[in-house]
Order: sequence, then structure tokens, then C-alpha cells
Amino acid sequence: MLSGDDFLPALFGSRVLHAGVILPFIAATICSIIISRTPLGLEIRGLGYNPVALRHKGVNIGRTVSIVLMTSGALAALAGAIELFGVAHRLRADNLVGLGYTGIIVGMIGGLRPLGTVLAGLFFGGLASGAIYMRVLGDVPGSLVPAIQGITLFFFLCAGVLARYRVVKVAVQ
Repeated sequence: MLSGDDFLPALFGSRVLHAGVILPFIAATICSIIISRTPLGLEIRGLGYNPVALRHKGVNIGRTVSIVLMTSGALAALAGAIELFGVAHRLRADNLVGLGYTGIIVGMIGGLRPLGTVLAGLFFGGLASGAIYMRVLGDVPGSLVPAIQGITLFFFLCAGVLARYRVVKVAVQ
């Protein structure tokens, strides 16, 4: 169990709002700047679009992949530290179960963009937090929130397809 000195500092005198709310926005802003305005960001984007062309350009693919993996690991560690020092205040085996799969959904709904991912994460965090209250106060089954998450992902993916392709009505004669 952590002592009170080990917690993240509270914001605005609140008991539940802590400095861990600001850190993802700072990290996402830094990631956005790196991805959109640096040569490394160009390599990362190129790796996602066409790694063969990037290799022919002379970029060390292994180095770029290693940098991306280390950065994502550091961001995951930041999220875990925020969870431990800001929310749970203790490390238990069931604290972080299923967050990897939820992270994939959050990334997709966030449009695979850093700031969009933070906003989608806030939405899914609200769903997860609300699920506890719904179970306790409203006698709602615990499987409702994963169902809502899946439906949300389905509609976002469908909206992406519909935005990319135009539906045309063909007259049959």
C-alpha cells in the first residue's frame, strides 16, 4: 500500500481529479508534434504506409520499429503509473486486466491519432467508471459495458467506411 506522499497531486482541491489527467494530453501533444513535424515522424508514417518503399529509401526499418516499440512501452508505463499512483493506490493482479484489448478499440475510435486516442480513452474511462456505479446502484449486468464498447467500435468503423466510399443508387432498367 502506498503512503499519501506517493499519490499524484490533486487538482483544484478535488479528491478524484489528479495530475494524471493532464499527463496523457501532454504526451499526446508531444507524440503529435513528433509524428507530424520531424524526420522520425516521416519514417514512422512511411513504415505504416509502405515499409518496402521505406527500405528502398535507405531507412533502417529495425531501428524505426525499435523506437516505436520503446515509445509505446514508455507510454504504457506512464498509463500504468497514473493508474497506480492516481487511481488504485495499490498494485493488484486484476487492476489492469483487459486494458490491452480496450486500448486497441480506443486507438481505432481515436482515429489512430494521439489526441483522438486520449479523447476516446476519456470516453471509455467514463464508461468503465460508470459501469461500477450501474452495477452497484442500478443492478445492471457487467457485460453491458463491453457490449457498448463493441457497438461503438462497430459504428465508428462503419462511419469510416461510409465516409470513404460514396453509395450510389443505380437505376435498373
